[in-house]
Amino acid sequence: MTLAVTLALAAALIGVVMPRVLAVQPLAVAPRLMLVGWLASIATFFFLALSAGVVVAWPDHAPAEGMTDIWIRCLSSAQHTMAPWVSEIAVGGVAVVAVFFLGRFTAVGRQQRRSRTKLRGYHDDVLTVLARTRQDPDSRYRELWLDHPLPFAYSVAGSPGLVVATEGLHACLTPTEAAAVLEHERAHLHGRHHRILALSALLARTLPIVPLLARAPGALAMLVELDADRAAARTTSRAAVRSALCRVLEQQAASPTMHGVGYDAGDADIQTTNDRRLHVLAAETSPSPRPLTYAAAAVLPIAGAALAAVISMAALSAVYCVFIT
Repeated sequence: MTLAVTLALAAALIGVVMPRVLAVQPLAVAPRLMLVGWLASIATFFFLALSAGVVVAWPDHAPAEGMTDIWIRCLSSAQHTMAPWVSEIAVGGVAVVAVFFLGRFTAVGRQQRRSRTKLRGYHDDVLTVLARTRQDPDSRYRELWLDHPLPFAYSVAGSPGLVVATEGLHACLTPTEAAAVLEHERAHLHGRHHRILALSALLARTLPIVPLLARAPGALAMLVELDADRAAARTTSRAAVRSALCRVLEQQAASPTMHGVGYDAGDADIQTTNDRRLHVLAAETSPSPRPLTYAAAAVLPIAGAALAAVISMAALSAVYCVFIT
């Protein structure tokens, strides 16, 4: 039981503390590195929570249980004096929580899947008839071009992915700026950003009481935009990406028909994301992190949470030894 409590405490620390840590986004840090930090934190949270549940349900002493007893002697001795029904209640509680989570996860996942299928079906059945289809020889993604004077572009995940754009891109932007917009959308598809956002939204709707999961969709939505900007800048230039974004926002802000579809200045989250994008594009770009840096970002959440949990449990055990026993 002491091992399960330690793992649960580590999961709680990840779920509560890491959103505050990851909220700090210096301009010098690559957005993809922050993406790794968020995804690693989410994976670590579920790994620790699942491990805690497995240890509680273990029929006998779970592996590594004796190791925790060494540094948490007093709490371990207190646990062994508990009545058997305490462990039975814990096992029942874990089972109820697991069933609830799986049921809600399945229900929300099916709903999201139906929505994505409907959206993709609309593009395949309707927009492919109304739009002109182009295929860039240097890209594996199809492009659907609509006759609309306002500059606009977005991507749709699938096999293969789609990039939907308007002729307004060519009318309002320079060729380099239009290419930057298209590269931005291709970067979303290449980086599987749609899947990342869909999974984070699914987890947030399933367990909204966990701060890490509740804040992940908004944070990841901004990071994937920054990552796509960075990818587009490598193909064109930072100046071209920033200029294109400014022109698109100016044109769409003047048109009420575009409100609510991604560039509504009245939406605080979208406005914050656009401001952040412009600010980052105007700053100096740091070099891409090395693979070892990504590995460190992936390992840091579990290492930090485990260390904090061990120290906290040892401190509680010491307090129990001094003041209670």
